[in-house]
Amino acid sequence: PGCRVVLVTSFASVRQSPDLLQFDSDDFLIGAEALLSGLEHQVSAAASSRADEGDRGFDALLETVDVLVGLIELGDPHFRGSSHRLTRLVRAVADELPLPPELGREVVLACLLKDIGKVTVDSTLAARETDLDRPQIEAMREHAPAGARLLEHITFPWNVLPVIRHHHERYDGSGYPDGLKGREIPLGA
Repeated sequence: PGCRVVLVTSFASVRQSPDLLQFDSDDFLIGAEALLSGLEHQVSAAASSRADEGDRGFDALLETVDVLVGLIELGDPHFRGSSHRLTRLVRAVADELPLPPELGREVVLACLLKDIGKVTVDSTLAARETDLDRPQIEAMREHAPAGARLLEHITFPWNVLPVIRHHHERYDGSGYPDGLKGREIPLGA
């Protein structure tokens, strides 16, 4: 369904047979250049349609992830809505930078998923903002690599896992989990 079929016959062949020379309203005499031009247009239109479908697919994925992350954040008064607020900021920055569209998608999706590893952290720790001892701080910091581990079995077409793992790195190297600094930090992080 929806597939167009075009039968192409050379005029030299048609000219030899009076039965084939009976043109109908759907028959056209067309030069080779015009035929190739029409076919190129059809191919580019199909490619554009597939790109639009890919955008719709990504948008649906993003909206689904957005809902699921929102449900996870509902139980955390400290982080409630933080992924959504940050995603809006990331989109605004990505729109201003000359980023390739794929990198923009990668960063937006990773931004929503960045704190997914918090499901592995004791909820009583996550609810506290202050007075954490060293082991508790380390347990909280484990959410970044845990988030990457939770999703590592998924083959994303975007490079989101390094962004999730390193979203708490700092440019001066004082961040975590690996103390990356400067250009060692993935751009999205």
